[in-house]
Amino acid sequence: MLCVVVLIVAGMNLARLAQAVREWNYLESLLPVSPAYLAVTGLVWGVLGLLAAWRMWQGQLWSRWFGLAFIVAFSAYYWIDRLFLPGYPGRNANWMFSAGLNLLVIAWSALTLTRPKVKRYFEATNERRVKNTTPA
Repeated sequence: MLCVVVLIVAGMNLARLAQAVREWNYLESLLPVSPAYLAVTGLVWGVLGLLAAWRMWQGQLWSRWFGLAFIVAFSAYYWIDRLFLPGYPGRNANWMFSAGLNLLVIAWSALTLTRPKVKRYFEATNERRVKNTTPA
């Protein structure tokens, strides 16, 4: 499930990149920041999200913490983007709902990645790789 959540975030950001490139002229006339900001951040978070999801799916030992770091870092980016970039006046009217949902996602992710079965999955996958790399 966590891989799906990370893939959704990656997909949304890759769509952000595609929309910024496709609607560049319109966004230039509309936004107080350059569409390059939207394109670059969409690319960065899209690629990092795909990398995190792929590595978690493969069961790489370090990917548990990379996945959690991705979610926390993306949350920090979301709030910086939301609070400090100019937007319409009612943009932050639902900040309490967003903050609550954001905290729930971070807590759920942390709990998921620290469960004993999840730890065993990542450790077992890593042990299988180590055993398979030795010459026969």
